[in-house]
Amino acid sequence: MHILEIVIGLVFVMLLFSLLATTLMETIAGIFALRGEHLKKAIRHILAHEGVENQIIKDFESNEFYQQLCGKRWYSKKTYRPPSYISSNAFWLILSSTLFKGTENSLPKMKTSINELTAQNKISPHLRKVLLHLIDESENEDFLRRQVEKVKASVAFVQNEEVKQQIITYAEGVEQKITLFKNNVEQWYENVMERTSGWYKRQTQYILLGLGLVMAIAFNADAISIYQQLSSNPEIALKIADAASKYVTQNPDITTFKPEIEQLIKEEIGAIRSPLGIGWDIVKLDKMESIDWIVKILGWIVTAFSVTLGAPFWFDLLKKLVNIRNSGAPSA
Repeated sequence: MHILEIVIGLVFVMLLFSLLATTLMETIAGIFALRGEHLKKAIRHILAHEGVENQIIKDFESNEFYQQLCGKRWYSKKTYRPPSYISSNAFWLILSSTLFKGTENSLPKMKTSINELTAQNKISPHLRKVLLHLIDESENEDFLRRQVEKVKASVAFVQNEEVKQQIITYAEGVEQKITLFKNNVEQWYENVMERTSGWYKRQTQYILLGLGLVMAIAFNADAISIYQQLSSNPEIALKIADAASKYVTQNPDITTFKPEIEQLIKEEIGAIRSPLGIGWDIVKLDKMESIDWIVKILGWIVTAFSVTLGAPFWFDLLKKLVNIRNSGAPSA
């Protein structure tokens, strides 16, 4: 049981520091609009693949629909921050109203508009190529679909009704092409957004690693030292394990739990600082040798990398360990 309490204690400490890092990360992301900046970067990549500032980027970002999604910067009411999320339908609405004004109901007119904008250097050749390809796909798919409908119509109806059905199919086909093109553009946008999510997650991992290292040094949260404290003091391990069980009971869902930074530092982390020797109060720097510093730095690095796993990971692991501990506890 003592080994289980040691593991629970370690996991609980990593959970608290992960929560603190995640809370700080969300604060930083909100201040600097990291999600919005990543979305803005992805849209610019879509509109100007070569990285050239084409006119389409300025037109897109000045579009009234785009502006409605923007918010004001916290430090200035006149400066706008990019939206943190744009749906595929909203992207189509902004793009079509920027590129295809007056040509929304005709794919041939859209093609003409795209070629004219490319000649005027308002959109890149890459964007022109992608859009024309999506239009061609929409036309081909629509053509095949309408041919099948014609065959069905000719078999199912008499001659007069067949003519009638073909006319209806043709009339619907014109609108259908636009719908297919819209769907293709939206799917293209969603595919790019999936890669953008990967970019954002990688950046947050780097930021969390940096925050974890800073916190590990600031709090002297040395994972190796914490393990030594728990393994050499069964009473402390029991106390921390009980605190972890209480914490899990009080917070059954970590995804909806948003702690305050001050509360985390003073109450949660503050409660385990003294028993586990976290902090610089008891450290005698003048008596530390080179090997002690190497072990301590290694412990800081372990803490920092543990933080990057995220609070949900540590919370789920803690819940499982606490359940195992409770199921193995002797009856009263």
